Amino acid sequence: MGNLSRFMNHSCDPNCETQKWTVNGDVRVGLFAAREIKAGEELTFDYQLDCLGNEKKKCHCGANNCSSFLGVRPKTQFQEEKSKKAGDKRKKKKIKKVVVKEGTCNIRMK
Repeated sequence: MGNLSRFMNHSCDPNCETQKWTVNGDVRVGLFAAREIKAGEELTFDYQLDCLGNEKKKCHCGANNCSSFLGVRPKTQFQEEKSKKAGDKRKKKKIKKVVVKEGTCNIRMK
């Protein structure tokens, strides 16, 4: 089953992407260029592998943004999302206001 595309390698910085299509009632997966591909350049795509169990599969793609494990988002995308979440947390923190009733506090503010 399958065709030569089953031998394509994974990359955290792929030059192809997969798209799921329905053709005459059958589900098909197509590989399409995600960016311009140079002559002689290896065709790669992101496996987006879901690891079951405790053991993750090591990634050896060598891309600058390699996540080191299959199924883990590439570093640049992961770091951007992480910083966005951190920024959201900072915005959600509320400053506690201290309410002091007159005549109950002996502290003087200068």
